[in-house]
Amino acid sequence: MPAAGKTAKSRSGCSTCKQRRVKCDEGKPSCRQCTLKGLECPGYATRWKWSSKHERHWRSSLQPQPAPVPDKKRASSVVSGGNPEIATSPRRRHDEAPGDNDNHDKPNTETTNIEPPVPTDAFSQWAEQASLQEQEENVSLPAVQFPSPQDSSTQQSPTASRRPSLALGRYSWQPLDTILSNTQIQVDLFTQDICKSLSAFDSTNNPFRMVAMSRARESLLFFSLCRYITAAFLNSGAVDTAATLAVQNAQAEILYRLHNEIAQLKRPTRTKIEDVLMAIIMFGLTTNWDGSNNPSIFHYNAAMQLYQQAYGGSWPYAPYSEYQQFFVHALVYWWMGLAFVTDTTKECLLEPPPSQHDVANHSETNMPEKRIPHPLAGVSPEAQRLLGQVGLLIHAQRLRCRRKPFTSMNQLQKEYEALQQAHSLEEEALSLEMPRADDFVDVGDTETPIQHLINIAEVYRLAALILLYRLFPDLLDSRLGFQEDQHQITESADERRLLWVTALATHALNILCQNGRRSGTRSIEQILLIIIAGELQKRTYSQHFELTEGSGSSSSGPLISGFDPLSPLSTSPSDQPMALNNLSGYEAEKNSIERSVLDSAETNYIMKSRNAVLERLQAIRQVLPYRSIEIVEELVLKTWEAGDDGNPNVFWMDIMIDNDWKILLV
Repeated sequence: MPAAGKTAKSRSGCSTCKQRRVKCDEGKPSCRQCTLKGLECPGYATRWKWSSKHERHWRSSLQPQPAPVPDKKRASSVVSGGNPEIATSPRRRHDEAPGDNDNHDKPNTETTNIEPPVPTDAFSQWAEQASLQEQEENVSLPAVQFPSPQDSSTQQSPTASRRPSLALGRYSWQPLDTILSNTQIQVDLFTQDICKSLSAFDSTNNPFRMVAMSRARESLLFFSLCRYITAAFLNSGAVDTAATLAVQNAQAEILYRLHNEIAQLKRPTRTKIEDVLMAIIMFGLTTNWDGSNNPSIFHYNAAMQLYQQAYGGSWPYAPYSEYQQFFVHALVYWWMGLAFVTDTTKECLLEPPPSQHDVANHSETNMPEKRIPHPLAGVSPEAQRLLGQVGLLIHAQRLRCRRKPFTSMNQLQKEYEALQQAHSLEEEALSLEMPRADDFVDVGDTETPIQHLINIAEVYRLAALILLYRLFPDLLDSRLGFQEDQHQITESADERRLLWVTALATHALNILCQNGRRSGTRSIEQILLIIIAGELQKRTYSQHFELTEGSGSSSSGPLISGFDPLSPLSTSPSDQPMALNNLSGYEAEKNSIERSVLDSAETNYIMKSRNAVLERLQAIRQVLPYRSIEIVEELVLKTWEAGDDGNPNVFWMDIMIDNDWKILLV
């Protein structure tokens, strides 16, 4: 007698009941279990999932390897006297690492480092590896749409505020794997929260949002990309075993998709290359959120190779298209962050492509009357490129000092060449002109007007000068005229120079604080706050170095004996107008530097400036809850603590190198 047929188990039901492992009655509009528990029933829509039954072989070879965040030492004394909540070290998380019992759930992470030992041929090696895993996927890939100035000028302000939206709180109680199983939740989180957090300003034409809304439903590559970024963003502020595993799976999936797309670029079209390039840029800028020492140099070099493949054959002086201009500025921004952590004697870091400004100098065509700010570079990618060049120079200089403790002719020659390069960068920083607000289209972000982007571009320029004058004191000595009597009062000259650098740092901080704490520019302020905070030291002065009293902003007399603040960067009468117009700017800014020189000698003013830095770091964490931000805070506190312990020459980059912190500072 044939066995009685069994009723097939239903695979429907809401995801909440599945997660809780209870039976779902599939009631409408919400099931009974969710109603009893007071939970929001997600419904019974068919789960959208890309089939991967033929792709089992890639998971074990591409799993990423998480790196634990180093233990951090509290340093509350460096900001004593300020807000108690802000004056303490960042809140630490002491979640235990998964025990040995969880090893059977962990994927193999021994071969997760896909970075080859010789990154100069990164693109070809990546393509060769991907060709072994090639799999045909006929997916329609519409072109990425970038807004034109005419379109942007007619767009309304985005309805969503930059503050964390209700979507994040509404889904925060759900496990990460539950969120990743619901496509609609992923799209909501990415478009409403994450896109705003990743950009210096928000608008309806945010390119990251446009990618999510127009591509994720038609491309496996962008679907996996949005899935990974959402998972990494939600899991970047806490340590949870299940959530970490979900992020690892999502990262492995997007890596596989990228490899597969690279393998299919044997006969590429420009549109296809632009798709992959956009995905690599978005992926590479997120790999360091967990605080691991993986600044994605390999992916940057691969992106540069793809850019050259797409645009290398074009006329060198032709105006950039909207696509090309977006990619150029994004690559410059990425390169700037890598410049501060890359040892170019061991790793290859390709130069970013020239900016549109450089091309325009050789072109007869005029630029559009109105330009669109870049979501990462703002209004002055030239300032970010300049800061990246300075970062590359000083990182190499600090490494040389550590590796060559003894003098040699080769070392002296390299130091001389570095000084010449520093002088060239100083001249470039002094001559860099900031754009005007009238040159750009109003993107409609009420919390981030164009003036905020101009302010932060100016701070990028000042940050480059701060680093140059701190690491190459001869530059500032020649500008301030200290070299004439340096053989007589060397100690006094050093003190005046350090005080002047501190005053320049506080002046830059004042400009940065003109942007509100809710300004979108906080997402690109990390490196600026590190540079400024490094110079907020409590200085001591010798008897040869006395401050004069009663010097107001309108005074033309010296605030410091032998130092005229109204001509801070002048070597000759012919150089003085250039220096005054480009470093201090207008009379109000010159007076601001003058006041900063006097204020920087006061401990209370330094403490207030330190609190202002920590407040802005806390504002960044409100929109970017990354563990790498905690490392930035720890770096700042360690720098202040070392300076307060009697080390006036402490430099934040030395502390980064000592702790082996290689985080992407963007």
